[in-house]
Amino acid sequence: MNLRKHILPLFSLILLSCSTISEKNNNNEANSQNSKALTSTGNIEFPLDSLTGFKSLSFSIDHLNDSSETVSFINRQTNSLYVYSLANKQVEKIHKFDMQGPKGVGALAAGSHLIHNRDSIFIYNPNLGTLFLFNGDTQLTNKFKIVDFNNSNLQIIPEPIGLAKFQIVGKEIFFPSTLAQPLNDYSNTPSQTIVNIVTGAIRYDFVFPKIYSEAYWGGSFKYFSTLAFDGQNILINFPIDENIHIRNIENQTNSKAKIPSNQISAFEPMDEDIKFGTKPRDDSFYQKQDLYSFSNSDFAGLLYDQFRNVYYRIVYARPTLEEVKGGDWIPDISIITFNQQFQILSEILLEKEKYDPSMIGVSKDGLLIARKDLYSNDENNLTLEIFKLQ
Repeated sequence: MNLRKHILPLFSLILLSCSTISEKNNNNEANSQNSKALTSTGNIEFPLDSLTGFKSLSFSIDHLNDSSETVSFINRQTNSLYVYSLANKQVEKIHKFDMQGPKGVGALAAGSHLIHNRDSIFIYNPNLGTLFLFNGDTQLTNKFKIVDFNNSNLQIIPEPIGLAKFQIVGKEIFFPSTLAQPLNDYSNTPSQTIVNIVTGAIRYDFVFPKIYSEAYWGGSFKYFSTLAFDGQNILINFPIDENIHIRNIENQTNSKAKIPSNQISAFEPMDEDIKFGTKPRDDSFYQKQDLYSFSNSDFAGLLYDQFRNVYYRIVYARPTLEEVKGGDWIPDISIITFNQQFQILSEILLEKEKYDPSMIGVSKDGLLIARKDLYSNDENNLTLEIFKLQ
């Protein structure tokens, strides 16, 4: 029996050694005088063929070892990976993947990808729990079974999607993961599944912060951590925690820094009883949970900008409860920029009618975000708006 959506949690964890967590004194209020503005500086367009729509759940801007940059995304309709040159805005390569057979990756409707270099392309299908490695000629060279859905002891399931991208750190790939099901305690529950791409070994790390064991926080995306890597530190973002959690990979020390948002005054739980999510459910439970989850703002993602040595924390500024009841579920997007001293430099609010934050990435030119409003007027082009810190 496949237990992808019905899994009993009880996993023995293999965690990295941890030291006492220190808190960085970033004094963000005092640094408001040094703030800068993340400013729009123009748009760039990429032509779309007749088989390609706007929305992709797996979108990436890739910096390759030959110093070139590409824009890539999975086309769900054709089970393909489109790779564009960022320099000339034209398609460089279309990788077409079989669904069935010995080289099949299944349907990639919810699939995600990572281009490590031109000859190493990773494809992950969450419905199969399998990571596939292809070369530049779209030849399957390796695959890793990450999840056994028949294993009733799973706590978390890798689910990289949208802002929650999987990333390479050394010889390991870090996968943002979702809960197999709600728990009564999160003090030893990891948030990331980590796969060694040389040996295939799997481990789990980055336990949930204390706030998750104090109440019930709603839908599964409220428990979904995202990651950024700056070459020295792994930074973890949790949706309902204003802290950024930091792991120095050389000495394995842990710390945290507060990066609050102007859009979030406080986090109110769905229920003060953490066991609320493990109790028997009916249709009214899911309706109540959806109304709560989509009307309470959260920290949705984290990106590192290696060209400007800053980070972007993405906030979903969600509509009010009454707006959600009226059918408005889409959040506005707020972007916090902070530096390597964890000082906030800027926070801007973007209109939900214009932008798709799941299609976002960093380039030499700036932070690029897809414009869904422009696609509705011109379905022949994908438009990305460029933002720079000025």
